[in-house]
Amino acid sequence: MKPITTKVIVPAVAAAAVAGAAFAQVPPMPPGNPPMPPIANSLTTIDGVVREIFGNKFIVEAAAGGRQLIETGPRGRDLVRVAVGDRVRVEGQARDGFVHADAVTLANGQRLTLEGPGRGPGPGRGPGPLEGPDAAFNQNTVLEAVKNAGYRDARIQDVKKRHAEVVATGTDGRQWELHVEFDGNIRKTESLSVLSEPEIKTLIERAGYTYAGSMRPEKKHMVVLANNSRGERVEIDVHRDGSIKKEKRVF
Repeated sequence: MKPITTKVIVPAVAAAAVAGAAFAQVPPMPPGNPPMPPIANSLTTIDGVVREIFGNKFIVEAAAGGRQLIETGPRGRDLVRVAVGDRVRVEGQARDGFVHADAVTLANGQRLTLEGPGRGPGPGRGPGPLEGPDAAFNQNTVLEAVKNAGYRDARIQDVKKRHAEVVATGTDGRQWELHVEFDGNIRKTESLSVLSEPEIKTLIERAGYTYAGSMRPEKKHMVVLANNSRGERVEIDVHRDGSIKKEKRVF
């Protein structure tokens, strides 16, 4: 019987060992469900790979497809150390066109929690709900406070470090900007419109438009759905001084 040669087996074993070592250098994706498309001011979780880095921001290519810009706040530059190609999990709030991270889990399983309102409880804070300027941002708390104060059609325009800016319609039909702390305390109100809803309708009709049944507040103006003199459905921006500065065709 001829002896069994090992010339073919040895390279195969070596190749397998090399491949195993290379695979071990790439940490597995953190477990979790595929991310859903972020909704404004909503909590979201994204699993993916870091593709680009810009200071305290980086772009993650999600495991389920698509790319998302992640913002890690003032501490992120020093605390969250990632490199292009790293696999991460990001938990945070989607607003302003990107995700504000509350926590980032690295490929080695280390979970980094970021401080600040809307960024988790942070170190040194005991159990129980946070109050006053230390309260975490909660959209429902803010909007409920505005509703209870007698406003309607409220929507969050921006979220700052310690308060949210909310645009809403008052009992007089005028538009207001409210600065609402995260615990629901309304600390500032400012009129955004010198015109009531009936006045806006009269104004656009004098300008040749026909009111089409809806208007919504922006930070410094009203967006009014109307028909122009050609019968086209358009959105027009009516500013506080009564000027109409923009017309956009609606299809």
